[in-house]
Amino acid sequence: ALTSDAALCKAADTRAQELAQSFGHTRPDGREFQTVLEDASYDCEYATEDIYTGTTNLEEVLTKAMTDVFSSEVKKIAVGYCYNEATATGYWAILITE
Repeated sequence: ALTSDAALCKAADTRAQELAQSFGHTRPDGREFQTVLEDASYDCEYATEDIYTGTTNLEEVLTKAMTDVFSSEVKKIAVGYCYNEATATGYWAILITE
């Protein structure tokens, strides 16, 4: 069964905010996305990130992410969302770990 925790959720929220600034797997400061886990004091050996924009529908986003979510290595998942009112754009970050 999938679970989550506070540190992973914090990291996903941070990434969603960052995606509104710079959409990609590299963070606005130039570091790779995995460093958000270290910054949130979340320790893991395996992590992947799915990022989406252009929808406010969580179900649509999760349907797109199902391949990664149901990998045999996946044990935890967190979803972060940021809506940029100035551009009327939603940004999703899904962090998936072992």
